[in-house]
Amino acid sequence: MNTLNPLRAVFSAVQTALSLVDRFIQQGISGARKRFNRRGNDLFLPTVYVKLSELKVDSKYQRLINTNFIRKAKEFDPKLVKPLSVFKRPNGDLMVVDGQHTCVLAGIYVDDHGNFELPCQIQTHPAEFSVEECEVAEANYFKRFNSLRNIVSSVAKLRADLAQKAKYAIQLESNFIALGVHIELIGADDDGANGVKGFNQLKWAISKYDLTYTSRAIELYKRLNANKKFNKGWKTLNGGTIFGLTALFHFIDTYVGEGQKRTDLLDYLNNHLAKLSESKITEKTVGAQQDILIVEQILERYTTATTILDYTPIGMDKDNSVFLQWKSDKIHNRNSKNESESDSEQD
Repeated sequence: MNTLNPLRAVFSAVQTALSLVDRFIQQGISGARKRFNRRGNDLFLPTVYVKLSELKVDSKYQRLINTNFIRKAKEFDPKLVKPLSVFKRPNGDLMVVDGQHTCVLAGIYVDDHGNFELPCQIQTHPAEFSVEECEVAEANYFKRFNSLRNIVSSVAKLRADLAQKAKYAIQLESNFIALGVHIELIGADDDGANGVKGFNQLKWAISKYDLTYTSRAIELYKRLNANKKFNKGWKTLNGGTIFGLTALFHFIDTYVGEGQKRTDLLDYLNNHLAKLSESKITEKTVGAQQDILIVEQILERYTTATTILDYTPIGMDKDNSVFLQWKSDKIHNRNSKNESESDSEQD
């Protein structure tokens, strides 16, 4: 029989805020402390209430609305609402920089929603600011605010950087337009079938293989999606699949070359690839080498098809096969992931 020790310390999960701070200091996390005067007029932004009908949103830097989040909410709960971050422009427009989902929830689930008032913290732009200067300042605040909360997505950062006219962001948008695709409406005009899911993979395809091969991959992808004979899930544009198909065209041009092998492989891509489920091609291919893995998956299935369709084999199993030679190509020394992630640090 075990005897409980009545003197054993009882630990609680509750601690003072300063105790929490001390733990971080003990881990070496500290900084220069700045003195603030609580009585200062600009220390904290006051909270005021503004009618929903008076608030506006700038889609140049705002992320898209999360439709599932709005649908699942099913009601508006004021107790879950935090003050919206709002900027007042010289023309009087009140721009919601953070809190657009709260606005939509109120608009959908509140009676007389136009006159419903939401708590806001308003910052006022200098009177001499142009609309463009306001957009840049708001985008910068949006990026800083959400980065500190560690929830801003890569696309949200891109949208904010576009508003600030960052060179890398403008180039990416231009690339998307040239490719005839968009990421959350950044890029080409939406036609209902050109939206890409998988921002990073699309960036990697462009940075590693350039626009020409990426364009050929997207053109093939769109044809497969539009072909009604295929019904294996080829209906959207997935960034990972684009990355893999882009790599495949590079492989074909640089290692397969001209001749019957090229003709047969292209025929397989155009007329038989989409008979497979797209998920089979991308299965277990996530990561920095997703492009190589997808190419390998497709070539393995092509090899199986050669016995049925009388195609010329590629020769995957040989030690000196063209596939293994391609895997050793210097292009794979490019770390596309690191290159793309460092883009945001440019001007």
